[in-house]
Amino acid sequence: MAGISGLWQASEYSIRHSVRSAVALAEQQGFKSLAFPIIGAGTGSFSQSKALSLMLDELSKMDGNLQTIIVQYVKPSAA
Repeated sequence: MAGISGLWQASEYSIRHSVRSAVALAEQQGFKSLAFPIIGAGTGSFSQSKALSLMLDELSKMDGNLQTIIVQYVKPSAA
């Protein structure tokens, strides 16, 4: 789920669509849980906080029993 366009840019639409598609596929396959990275915030060059907000908003609109987890990568600081 990259959530990016052919130009390697994420958008609100691509992030929301990726979340909906991943959840639908997981439910179709009978999964009980699904973990997401923050979609679009890496190579998609989208703001991590805005992408997270969009994902949480999209997930809040969905019904179902699928447990979802969003994983946030934090770069280790140089020692």
